[in-house]
Amino acid sequence: MGGASSYSTNGYDVKQGVVDTHALGKFFNGKIANPKRTYVVGHSMGGHITGVLIEQYRDVYDGAMPMCGVMGDNELFDFFADFNLASQVLAGIEPQFPAPDNYQTHVVPKIKQTMGLNTGLLTAEGEMLQDLTMYLSGGERPLFDLAFSSWNNFLFTLYRSDFSYGTPGNISDNTDSVYQLDSNSELSVEEMDLAEKIPEITADPQARNKNGLSKIPRISGELHQPVLTLHTLGDLFVPFSMEQLYAEKVAANGDSDLLVSRAVRAVGHCEFTPEEETEGFADLTDWVENGIKPEGDAILDPEVVSQDDFGIKFTNPIRMYDPLLSLKEE
Repeated sequence: MGGASSYSTNGYDVKQGVVDTHALGKFFNGKIANPKRTYVVGHSMGGHITGVLIEQYRDVYDGAMPMCGVMGDNELFDFFADFNLASQVLAGIEPQFPAPDNYQTHVVPKIKQTMGLNTGLLTAEGEMLQDLTMYLSGGERPLFDLAFSSWNNFLFTLYRSDFSYGTPGNISDNTDSVYQLDSNSELSVEEMDLAEKIPEITADPQARNKNGLSKIPRISGELHQPVLTLHTLGDLFVPFSMEQLYAEKVAANGDSDLLVSRAVRAVGHCEFTPEEETEGFADLTDWVENGIKPEGDAILDPEVVSQDDFGIKFTNPIRMYDPLLSLKEE
């Protein structure tokens, strides 16, 4: 089944997207015919919807391809809060949650000045924020310096006075957040001091429902059909860590044989080329129809992810801003 979907409500309403997309499939089947196989594909929030559909309607869909998807579900909103809370602390500002009314006009300019974000010449505090953001969003990986310079201004705009995102209460939670400034998993005195200064934020249980089809539903990682994902390494709107969280959930369920994760060397959100998406979908359908599991990337291995050429296998073509392009031309 092919086609694109729009939804009957606006905003981050994954539940409605799931319901509407499933209804579209039923409508198609009733008006045309039952297809031999049905695949579900989606970008960004559509990736979240895709992840939910393949779990909750496992007898309907034969395979799924979430791209740049919010596969860590509620953890995305934790990332937005973590970045902004840590920014305030590192800038020597008393952290506030949720955002005060003057956050964008008064607080953020102070943070940017302290960090050197306006000039691009990062101060020591700015370097710490860059390192922290890297580890919060997927660890050491190619193109991150460019990603941080491209995305840091935008991340401040995601800090809101209302962190419910349409749910019955605050959806953000940092009780399990780890604020790393380096690759050593053992927390340093500096890291522990940072964590101590960041206020503990607990989600409203009604906002973060772990069961059923809530407004922002949880993805369990329990798979029964093949799933192939694509994610750009430098995306900080829906960071690469979303794929890692998803892969960890799938592994915890013993279903890693049904997941292939692919990294693309790009900085933009959903910045895929037609070649990358076409190859991914062709490999997914071949997997479903012929049982040939395609190759992927070892996204849970920090040593692999940190390699200078990580993600090259499924990047087509190499982007103009990628340092590997000049090396290849040489």
